[in-house]
Amino acid sequence: MVLVFAAVWLWIGASALPMPWSAIAGAVGALGLAAIGWRVLRGWYPTGGRRFDRTRFRITVALEIAAGLFAGWALGRLGLTAYAWPVIGIIVALHFIGLWWATHDPRFLALTLAMLAVNVVALFFPPGAAMLAISGLGSSAALMAAMVRR
Repeated sequence: MVLVFAAVWLWIGASALPMPWSAIAGAVGALGLAAIGWRVLRGWYPTGGRRFDRTRFRITVALEIAAGLFAGWALGRLGLTAYAWPVIGIIVALHFIGLWWATHDPRFLALTLAMLAVNVVALFFPPGAAMLAISGLGSSAALMAAMVRR
């Protein structure tokens, strides 16, 4: 599932770039996703043998959905919908704290910090291509890096 979300963020970021950079970013990202996917399919991906707490996971997902709905409503009311992707990136980043809570896997804390950093930096850019490219490509890279750690 992580690779699917990494692909979505890759598409968001790459589509914000002009050609030929859009195609280059998309191709490089797709190669990275394919390499990680191949390793996962071969059984390489480490699970760490940790116990997964479904209740904590459900709480995390419920809070993430509530935060996303509130953020969408608030951004719409304030006329700031152009900031939606970095804000969503921040909410997604924070949700990884909940996944750490459910698994005690430190990769989720590292992923939280990486995605927070990328999306907070994106907010310092004016709405537009640069903001989307930073948020999308940075979030995708953070997710991919979390998959290859260890």
